[in-house]
Amino acid sequence: MLVAFAVVAVALGMTPVAGAQDAEEELAGYVGMASGAAFSLQPIFPGLLPTGDAPFEVTGGLTAANVKSGGNAYGQAAALWPGSAAANLGPLLGTAAGQPIFTELIPPYPLAVDANQDEGEQSQGAPPGPLLRAKGEAGASDATSSAGGLDVPGIVHADAVTSTSRTAVEGRLLISEAAVTLTGVVLGDGAVTIDSLKTVARATSDGDHSTSTGSTVLSGLEIAGRAAELSEKGLTSAGLPVAILEKALDDAGLTVSITEAGGSADGGSADRVSSGLVVTLVNPAAAANPQFEGSKFVLLLGPTAVGALASPPFDFEFVDQLPLAGVDSGGGFSTVASTVTDTFAGGGTPAGTATPIAFEPARRVLDGVGGVSAGLLLGLLLVTVLGARWLSRYVRRLVSIEE
Repeated sequence: MLVAFAVVAVALGMTPVAGAQDAEEELAGYVGMASGAAFSLQPIFPGLLPTGDAPFEVTGGLTAANVKSGGNAYGQAAALWPGSAAANLGPLLGTAAGQPIFTELIPPYPLAVDANQDEGEQSQGAPPGPLLRAKGEAGASDATSSAGGLDVPGIVHADAVTSTSRTAVEGRLLISEAAVTLTGVVLGDGAVTIDSLKTVARATSDGDHSTSTGSTVLSGLEIAGRAAELSEKGLTSAGLPVAILEKALDDAGLTVSITEAGGSADGGSADRVSSGLVVTLVNPAAAANPQFEGSKFVLLLGPTAVGALASPPFDFEFVDQLPLAGVDSGGGFSTVASTVTDTFAGGGTPAGTATPIAFEPARRVLDGVGGVSAGLLLGLLLVTVLGARWLSRYVRRLVSIEE
């Protein structure tokens, strides 16, 4: 009887419980990152910063999704991201001034949502947009940002924009992917129109093998009303000579290109960073004011960045002490992309895995903008205003005491 009981107990103990196999059992260690943005705008003002750096960066339709060993997951979506400083003024001023009350007085940044593995799904709005949605659960996270339109006067207009990012462990495979779609795009004063622009990036890893894929595709491109095509190989025409199209762009103060995406897949590590469509626009005010001479705007439409790093089961040499690139990790998409590059092309790869190739083509556009972020400028401005008010009250109090 005891022998029979023991056999039954062992059999029950060996029977797997349905759904018990989670990401931790499928992969010994993993880190996944994905991010995409509808646009990232960087103004260049040589008269203000002779170094040629952008004084700030504004990013719209930004999404980020991260997963990490231990069941950690984080998703965040922002309609317009001014930088971590401006989006967290309450805690920033509270820490700087030693007054926690600032955290309560200044509300959280309203144009973003985030969620981790303990919070499930958070959202604002409803389809077709504006919609911000972020979701986190053990082994998976995703984020979506969509809007019925985008309009930066004189620079870019779009009828609809959607950005999605997702990271998940599915069937012993770590997947990081991002997709951005813009429709009804108009650049500058209308010299360039695009029916649709779509950028996708995907990185996967099962710990032993990895993949890195993606593309940027334009449909219905017209320059000065003439059909054209643009790819990583350059501009081609459906009728007129390319030289005529290039002259039309030059007359409009525009340059357009698709930078070849950077990335690699080697062993259990894969990554991919793409600038999407890179647009440079001459500042319309340059001709009217000498201070704006040489100034321009660098616009990225549909940039994406993904990375996947995993180790197969029972490989205890995996090191997962790598940072996660969330929206709040920097002033815009370039910071997120640089973090992905540094993480997956740096020294954090597992033992026995070759270091991925650095993304030199994309990094030239996506590196940190230098200068001062828009968020920090707003934070300093607020601190200056509050300080001036406090100083004014202090001086008035001294004057009244003396009288």
